[in-house]
Amino acid sequence: MTNSELTLKKLKTLLDHLHDGVFAIEDGVMVYANQALAALINCPLDEILQQPFTRFIFEEDLEKVVSYYQARLQGADVPNEYEFRMLSKQGKAIDVRINVGVSVADDGLRTSIGTIKDLRETKRTMRDLARSQRDIASILDNMPDVFYRTDLQGMITLMSPSCEEVLGYAADEMIGRPLASFYCTPSEREKILNALKEGKGKARHVEACLTHKNGCRVWISTNAYMRHSCPCCRSVRGMRRPTTRQAHFTTPTGRRRLSPTPIPAGVKSYFASPLPTRASTQSSAACGSRRLSVANRQVGKVT
Repeated sequence: MTNSELTLKKLKTLLDHLHDGVFAIEDGVMVYANQALAALINCPLDEILQQPFTRFIFEEDLEKVVSYYQARLQGADVPNEYEFRMLSKQGKAIDVRINVGVSVADDGLRTSIGTIKDLRETKRTMRDLARSQRDIASILDNMPDVFYRTDLQGMITLMSPSCEEVLGYAADEMIGRPLASFYCTPSEREKILNALKEGKGKARHVEACLTHKNGCRVWISTNAYMRHSCPCCRSVRGMRRPTTRQAHFTTPTGRRRLSPTPIPAGVKSYFASPLPTRASTQSSAACGSRRLSVANRQVGKVT
């Protein structure tokens, strides 16, 4: 066996052990395919070689793949990497991504050479992830408590929609702002931070006073914890609920008094709802829950 023949044999062995499919097409005909490509479409190699490549393309994607193939041979600027669906021997569509180029021989023969990557597991994972994200969004949208997440600088990165019912601010108005700006005084924020430090990253039933958008001061109870999944995304998460403390209202003149104002719309049903005691998620962030004071007093909205 000559050196060139030995080299070709080694190359074929290497290609046959690749996870991705490898192919070569000349004049629209499959002149080479490795074992991975044959396994992908569940078709023996002898039924692939010397067959038109169009035989293995899902009908709905055939026009796109053929147009790219013809344009590429003519030197046109078309995508070398894109997704389409192949056709298995059993007639099933298979999601794949192709990466292809053109080799030109001395005699001018143009050969399309490329790889095919199976995307079925990736697509399945993406669908599962999208379903999970919808489920999480539904939970947050219907959660009576306020669920939040901040980074370690205290900037809000996630806020459940119930914050508007509780604080008067829409979630978009709060995200990107420092959580400390919603506390009545800096010392209220320090309560949470000190509790997290003393609890080694966990804080439970920490009461603090926040300010509603309309000026009401409301007492909340926070359950929070700090995530350390990786140094670059450590943060704090929590849920907040009303407490049984009395709330105060700051008048336009700055004087403080017990709030005689009616409970803002939606708060009564908020307090009547059953409230969980803990929330958790797999993402990295800071979070907490808050409970507002309503016992024998009328109060403004909560955070």
